[in-house]
Amino acid sequence: MEALNQFIHYVQNHEWTAKIKSNTLVQKVIQSALYTLLASYAVVVLTQLQLFYNTIIAPVLAGNKSIKEQLKLAYNDWLIGKLLQNDLVQSYVKLLKDQYERVRKNIKWEDFNSVDQAVSTITSWMSQNLIGRNGLDVLLSTVFEEITNVNPNKKLVWVDYGAQSDLSLMANKCRDGNLKSSFSKIYLIASSKKAFEKAQQQVTSMNLSDDLVQVVEHDPVSYRLPNNLKADVVTLSYALTNSSSLNWIELLENIKNHVLKEENGVLGVADFYISRRRPAPGARQHNLITRAVWPLLLNWGLQLSVNADHLPYLENHFESVHVEENMAKVPLVSSLTCGIVRVPYYLFVATTSSKQE
Repeated sequence: MEALNQFIHYVQNHEWTAKIKSNTLVQKVIQSALYTLLASYAVVVLTQLQLFYNTIIAPVLAGNKSIKEQLKLAYNDWLIGKLLQNDLVQSYVKLLKDQYERVRKNIKWEDFNSVDQAVSTITSWMSQNLIGRNGLDVLLSTVFEEITNVNPNKKLVWVDYGAQSDLSLMANKCRDGNLKSSFSKIYLIASSKKAFEKAQQQVTSMNLSDDLVQVVEHDPVSYRLPNNLKADVVTLSYALTNSSSLNWIELLENIKNHVLKEENGVLGVADFYISRRRPAPGARQHNLITRAVWPLLLNWGLQLSVNADHLPYLENHFESVHVEENMAKVPLVSSLTCGIVRVPYYLFVATTSSKQE
């Protein structure tokens, strides 16, 4: 299995793969082949369903067999005989067992003592393992590096909503590997006690002083920097979808009007999202299942606030310099589904200028 994964990774990253993906004719051929395969599979499924109906259901409806007899026949002949004995199904069951054992070894069962703890733990898993947050950190660390190269004496004020940015990664991009050489002040805005404690642990582990990094537990919608200070850089790490009760429009307006500098300010966002039914030209369009299932799972199941308006609003109200729409693996779930199930996320980096209204 490991050798197969390495081969797939090699093929996916080969230059010819990119050329093939960009070829319109090849895409049409692949789509045609997939449609043919799906049609063939649909015929097989319908045939099996018809056979199941004739063998199991029809005798009951005709009164020739009892429900108990037919259920026993369905279990022994169909479930055991045809499904569980299938080589592909057995291989998948083995994969499920292996993945479960790996996860079980790393699970702290005390994190699931209550519903709130379970929801918080699952949300933490997703936000920590999604590549979007790391991608945002890499993008912004490059921006920081460019700013300091242009003006070596300039020190930045950075506000991070969600308090989830990797400070050690940022430090590696700073002069002498020291945050203090590039930042005069860093504010980590935590909207919950757990996020506050986690951010405080990161600050303590890096031996950062309160004069440089300040962790604040505050309502993000109404937060403003002290002494009418404005930030050079504002980041939102899954902060727009952090709560179903969050007024995200007021949050962005507060950042735009009261927190971020009106000129040469930088805004970076990484978050979950879904596309609109009819997105703008050039934007990614998700299928109906993605648009329906992920809001249900994330909003109702994890009490988040995922919708299709976040990214378009950002693009309409800020001067975007980098927009990336992608699909990320979900811990355990993507492994169990062989990479089929992935959650949509975006990266957004924008600047402000004196011309912005």
